[in-house]
Amino acid sequence: MPYQNPATPTYILRGHAAPIHALRFFDQNRRLISGDAEGWIVVWDVVTKRPVAVWKAHDGAILEVRGEMDGWTGGTVVYTHGRDHKLRVWRYARRDEEEGVLGRELPVEIAGAGAGAGAAASSAAQPWLLHSLAVNALNFCAFGLLCLPSPSPPPSFVSVEESASSGEMQSGAEVPSTAPIAATTPASPAAPASPAATPAIIAVPNALNSGAIDLFHLPSEKRICTIPADSQVKTGMVMALSLFLAPPGGGAGDATGYSRRSLFLAAAFEDGHVLVLRCQVPLSAPRAAETSEEEQQWKWEEGQQWKWEKLYANRTHDQPVLALDIAPTGEWVCSSAADARVVKHPLTLLDSPRASAGIQTEAIKIVDTRHAGQQGLRVRSDGKILATAGWDARVRVYSGKTLKEVAVLKWHKEGCYAVALAEVLESGEKDPTCDDEGTGSSRSLAVLHRRRNEKVQRTHWVAAGSKDGKISLWDIY
Repeated sequence: MPYQNPATPTYILRGHAAPIHALRFFDQNRRLISGDAEGWIVVWDVVTKRPVAVWKAHDGAILEVRGEMDGWTGGTVVYTHGRDHKLRVWRYARRDEEEGVLGRELPVEIAGAGAGAGAAASSAAQPWLLHSLAVNALNFCAFGLLCLPSPSPPPSFVSVEESASSGEMQSGAEVPSTAPIAATTPASPAAPASPAATPAIIAVPNALNSGAIDLFHLPSEKRICTIPADSQVKTGMVMALSLFLAPPGGGAGDATGYSRRSLFLAAAFEDGHVLVLRCQVPLSAPRAAETSEEEQQWKWEEGQQWKWEKLYANRTHDQPVLALDIAPTGEWVCSSAADARVVKHPLTLLDSPRASAGIQTEAIKIVDTRHAGQQGLRVRSDGKILATAGWDARVRVYSGKTLKEVAVLKWHKEGCYAVALAEVLESGEKDPTCDDEGTGSSRSLAVLHRRRNEKVQRTHWVAAGSKDGKISLWDIY
């Protein structure tokens, strides 16, 4: 068998001055968002490999970060969870990226320039702070996020630059109840009334009982239920959470025309347990086509009883579980821990007619990788591969079907804490930001720009964040 040279990263992104704790691709792979141990967030343009937005989101380390695109306004919504016990939702318009309204000075540049540069960076414009929730961060458990499709378009969106220059909101003016919370930094621009963030459900550890789980609703910021800690088993603290909403199955509707859908919660714990819970909740949009804007919102009622049923409980790990992620189909969920095992557990398969009655305890597959300390587990959007970030500075890629190790990526000299996998796009999808119209040189430039974007978007990126503050980008599978 001929010798093969080891894989090498395609690019190295150097911008953080502290360990990377969170990574995510979004906007059809055009953006990569990273969060570090000092609370800094950097949004990278994957085409140019340069930052388009940099700000300090938290006073403590980042536990998790998610970037989502608002399909109605084209704006960016960023969810951040920090060790300062805050979960925040930020928003900015695309023109704020293009016109350089937001800060772009990287944390490593600020750290090297001294205190004066740090003060200047903190005064740079930040995205709008839409929501700030007080949550438990003692567990080191990142939030679980479920974005709910918005059936009706929100009002027009105003960019950060427009809000800073419009002068519509003067000092002391009354702020509408639907306006986002103003950012906490003194130089943040005033935020006029704007649409709320996309409806979402967020799962976090309970503030009083670290083995219990709270679910919050956005944009209402209300706690919709608390799942108590397991009374039969001492599982210890919650370590990882993930949510999945099963597709509509045509179930019977209630008096208001809503049909119930299965909401699944996968939870991992300090003692190595992984649980799967299910709740039948009215979370689908009304069936009637002609409804008011208020009726078109996803239903949630105060005082509603959320009855959770435990479908699965398994303690295949003998060390704290560090990460879990649900497959895009929802059929299974994978977990990794401080021990050397990677385990595939059933999820929506538990809801099938063939599933046995009672609480299931058998995992789909257990693999002893012989490499302890794998975290940041992510399943790719096609479910064919998954990857983990290792304390031994290696990123390991596994088959989603068999959990067989198919690649080991080694470049970093210090431990890896986070990994992200690019979305696998369909061949027919086109970059909506590119336009081939025009003549002569302008058309040629547009075509060149589109082709460069499409090449980046269709690359099967693997991003790894390390203790050394660097992000390596790999092109594999």
